[in-house]
This record gives sequence, C-alpha cells and structure tokens, in this order.
Amino acid sequence: MRSYWDLSLKDRAALTSEGVRHYIPVELMMAGVENPPPLMQDIRVENEPLEGYQQGVELEAKRHEELLEAVEIATSDMWLDWRKCIRLENDAIFITTTFDKYKKICGDEAKALKYLTKTFGEARINHARLWQSGKLGVFEE
Repeated sequence: MRSYWDLSLKDRAALTSEGVRHYIPVELMMAGVENPPPLMQDIRVENEPLEGYQQGVELEAKRHEELLEAVEIATSDMWLDWRKCIRLENDAIFITTTFDKYKKICGDEAKALKYLTKTFGEARINHARLWQSGKLGVFEE
C-alpha cells in the first residue's frame, strides 16, 4: 500500500488532480472514513406512504452529505499539500528561467546572480535550488 505521503515532493507536484484522486481511497482508509456510495435512485415503492418516502429520502441525503463532509476533512491536507508542491515547482521553474534570461542579458553568471538575488532574495533562490536538486523535502517551505 502506497499513500500520497510516500511520494517525494517533486513526484507529488508532478501529479495531475486525477493522480491525486488515485490516493483518496488510501487516505480515507487510513483516516477511518467511509467513502460515500452514490445516492440511490429516487424510487418510490408502490403503496408506500408519501410521508415515509420523503423522510427516507431526506435521511439518505443527510447521511450522504455527512459522508462527503468527512471525506473533505480527511483529504484536505493532501489537496493543500499538492497545491503547495505545484507552487514550489512553478516558483523554481520561474526563478531558473529568469536566471537564464539574466545570464543572457548580463553575459556573466556572477552579475546575473546578483540581479537574481536582488529580484527574488537569497532564501527564495536557495529554495529553488533545493527544489531542483530534490533535497527540499528535508526543509519546510
């Protein structure tokens, strides 16, 4: 069994939303949350009193809504993390691309780095380097 959290940050960033959804059953299992089945078709049994029928439909809808809320709570950290990983990936790509542009403009890597640092700051540049090297997982954003 492999969970979303077993993946590296870069692997998580590379997932599509469909790829993240693949890990939902494992997240729900680990959280002890039931994945709600689809709502039953709205079928009224012959001679069933309308009041009892309505109550049954309402109870089923309420239970379904509660299950959906539990799923949302159980998977929210995973979705937030995925968005964070994508943001880190995009930032690293943007900084790297900008550095390449600055090198072309300056014709000198040291000067380009000086302006890159002025633009993004050392911390953000180091973050991008760690991300690109795959070593960011040890550090916090």
